[in-house]
Amino acid sequence: MNRSGNLLRKKFRQYLVPMILASLASSLSEFLDGIVVSNLLGSDALALINLGMPVVLIYAVVYSLIGIGGSSQYAVLLGEGNRPAARRVYSVSMYAMLGIGFLLLAAGILSSGPLAGLLTDSPELSGPLAGFLRAQFLSAPIMIGTTGLTYFVTNEGHPNLSTVVFATANILNIIMDYVFILVFHMGVEGTAYATATGYAAGLLIEVIVIHRTGHGTDPQKVGTGSTGLKLTGIGMEDIRMLPGFCMRGIGSAFNQFGFVFRYVVINALAQALAGSMGLVLFSLCMQTFSFISLFVAGVVQTMIPIVAVLSGERDRKGIRFVLRQTNRYLVIFTAAALMLFEAFPGLILRIYDITDARTAAEAIWAIRVFSLGYILRNIQVSIMMYAQTIGEKKEPLLISFMDAIVLGGVCWILGQFFGIRGIWIAFPVNSILVMAVVLLYSWNRARKNGEAVQLYPLPAEDTGALFDVTIGHSRQEAVNASREIISFAEKHGIPSKNASIIGLAVEEMSVYTMEQWEAARETGGIDILASIQDHAVQIHFRSSGRPFSPTSFQGKNAGPADPIRVLMEVADSVDYDCVLGMNSTRIRVCF
Repeated sequence: MNRSGNLLRKKFRQYLVPMILASLASSLSEFLDGIVVSNLLGSDALALINLGMPVVLIYAVVYSLIGIGGSSQYAVLLGEGNRPAARRVYSVSMYAMLGIGFLLLAAGILSSGPLAGLLTDSPELSGPLAGFLRAQFLSAPIMIGTTGLTYFVTNEGHPNLSTVVFATANILNIIMDYVFILVFHMGVEGTAYATATGYAAGLLIEVIVIHRTGHGTDPQKVGTGSTGLKLTGIGMEDIRMLPGFCMRGIGSAFNQFGFVFRYVVINALAQALAGSMGLVLFSLCMQTFSFISLFVAGVVQTMIPIVAVLSGERDRKGIRFVLRQTNRYLVIFTAAALMLFEAFPGLILRIYDITDARTAAEAIWAIRVFSLGYILRNIQVSIMMYAQTIGEKKEPLLISFMDAIVLGGVCWILGQFFGIRGIWIAFPVNSILVMAVVLLYSWNRARKNGEAVQLYPLPAEDTGALFDVTIGHSRQEAVNASREIISFAEKHGIPSKNASIIGLAVEEMSVYTMEQWEAARETGGIDILASIQDHAVQIHFRSSGRPFSPTSFQGKNAGPADPIRVLMEVADSVDYDCVLGMNSTRIRVCF
């Protein structure tokens, strides 16, 4: 008997569609704003949105650093079975994100005018841009809070809530775009107010759901339809945790900062080389990039919470299962998008109502060349996000640096030789350079650690002996697993009496799980992982189906042969949690 990986594959696929939909919805605001504005107000207005994009990306820096970093640490702590510490991480993260959001609101309103002057030297654009920036800064706490909160909600096994939140936000965004532009005649500034309105509605939905389903600190109720999220009071000791878990998000934050740098530098370079047409071309290329990023972000956001939990459990084999699924979908989605943009670049022009013949000809060439770097770049993004999730710091920063600072330099150099076309050539060239550096870094890491070269570094594994199997909906399989773990325990020096107790614990927990399936008319599989360390065996049961806690049934209407009563008598400790919508039970037997 071996572990099949089916449970994790099913969990990945269960999360994938909601996370893609959530990603589509979360990023659609910029995408849709671009379409609405270009059709209602013309291509110059599209250039304004592109000039103001660094402000939105500053928000992304904050919720990447704290939201992704905090939620990754939150998931790791859930994997370790430490929910009280996880709640403190959640509370610190939310207070920090909202606090920074209000600071950005105040600072941004005061500095919108000078900032507009820095982003463009065009008198025609600087005035409308200042108003647009002021409206954007008003939404800072809402945008940061809404997006940051979704990461934590996902970790609690509620990916569909993120989809609902962002779908609501963007439907309302589209409606209010037309209201603010056509009814109130607010121009580009109206799109920022429309986005803020939509996200405010999304945040309200999140707060209502968490309030209605939260169960405070009662561990027995977590996972029974609950989000398990609850803000708690924090002290200085809790605040001191902030830099530590923010390091898990530093790669993502630096990547978002790279986007800010990229927009500012390349906007300036495109203006210098081709005037307003250069801004429009860059906007169109970034719109295609935003489109494929919707799917890539969905795949990566599916991977992150699962890998974080598995990392906390030190489940290297499980992580390999998840990585194979991640790369499979990344290649499929990226290749499909690449073929679309190479074969039908004119489709983008029609969507954005680009009719000028010279602009259209340059745009087709730009989109086709720009798109060539997608596959390599998206694999690099997955490597970066994975590495930071497991606590690796250097590689995410290296990839982010190459994708931002070095890219800016490559754009400038090639721009001197090829003019505006040099910028589009720079993107696939830089993707090749980044992958070469990642391969070199991986080779050097493998050489130092005496292991095979791996693009995705695996976390440290338990030093003790390991055992893992998957069993199905059959009591005979439970008996067979019991026999196997007895043999495994005896092989590693555990006395026969203690080994028999361990085998009994495995059998009784497996039978109990099957009884829960039968009561709910469900089927599934049970992953059983065991490690021997410090004169004890830690057994971890992971299963699908509705949440159930063996500890909550202790002593309730149980006869002498009831599996849960037997389990409680033979085990030294039994702990339960519902993690990512999976039942997670840890049993400890000492010897």
